[in-house]
Amino acid sequence: MSRGVLTIAPLAVVLTWLAPAVPAASGQSLSQTAKCGVFYDKWEVPGAPAGALVMAGLGHEALAANDCVAQNKPEAACEHYSRAERALAKIAQPLATQMSADLGERKRELGCK
Repeated sequence: MSRGVLTIAPLAVVLTWLAPAVPAASGQSLSQTAKCGVFYDKWEVPGAPAGALVMAGLGHEALAANDCVAQNKPEAACEHYSRAERALAKIAQPLATQMSADLGERKRELGCK
């Protein structure tokens, strides 16, 4: 399951760059809330940059999915990955394409529907 680290690596770089804006705007910290079964719900926050919120949401869902895998809860992991995939429509196409491929591979590994 080391592939999950690769899926999150591009997000980590972006989230590090965006970190000052996201927690203040969303009131959430990825390390505190990215747990299996806890879904990101701050896709739109007035006054916050939409791109920052999308990247935070993608990071949250990917980290939460990895937590589900670690807890042997593949169905919940699949739901987190599906939510992340739906958010990809909101970001730049080249990055979305690569991330979509990574998420698709993870879903196939888990046998997601």
